[in-house]
Amino acid sequence: MIESDLKSNSWEIFNRIAHRYDFLNRFLSFRQDVRWRKAVIRIMTEHRINPKRYFDIATGTCDQILELCRRLIPDTIVGMDMSENMLRLGKSKIHEKGPGKPVFLIQGDGMQIPFRDRYFDCITISFGIRNFADLEKSLNEMHRILVQGGHLFILEFSLPYNKIFRFFYLFYFRRILPKLGGMISGDKMAYGYLNKTVESFPYGRNMINILEESGFKNTGEYTLFFGIATIYLAQKAERGNKISQ
Repeated sequence: MIESDLKSNSWEIFNRIAHRYDFLNRFLSFRQDVRWRKAVIRIMTEHRINPKRYFDIATGTCDQILELCRRLIPDTIVGMDMSENMLRLGKSKIHEKGPGKPVFLIQGDGMQIPFRDRYFDCITISFGIRNFADLEKSLNEMHRILVQGGHLFILEFSLPYNKIFRFFYLFYFRRILPKLGGMISGDKMAYGYLNKTVESFPYGRNMINILEESGFKNTGEYTLFFGIATIYLAQKAERGNKISQ
């Protein structure tokens, strides 16, 4: 298991590797990370979700915001991350590929979100939630700031269900990826941390159970590339109430 203190300071790791983060994401995932972010928006549009106030948590260099804005343009677009260096790169990408509406980027903690109750109607978080020291607390915060019936989309790494595929995947993940990532980024610790957080993070039915215990209903999961990543969809219900199916 990953110590909560290490997760609490994980933003410092991303500060250090920010200059190589996008390249390494594409290189180490064989560009699957781009396809997976597109899948989030595809599922959103398939469910006819067209957010007016959109919030991307752990936004990093703003890839998910830019992907959303290729298909949808909310009235309010906010991205938040703890890493100042990642946000700086995100601002540059927004300026270069801007969606045509202002994008507000703020430095902040996903376990203490600085917005009032029932403010956003859609939240995304891509490859970030496993870094939070207290998963339940972060989900409670997301639940708090969503409007009744608002939607949450979580894109996160998971483990393949097929035993043979999992064997080869874990070999790559444990033996090859940390060495390649460390060599290219110049930070050996960062990509050793990555594989440990992925292997210790709940996925599949376990993650769905946690979402439902946090007050979300109408939950669903979409596995990607044999289960290497998973998109979780959930809808806010006031605690004690159910959203009619």
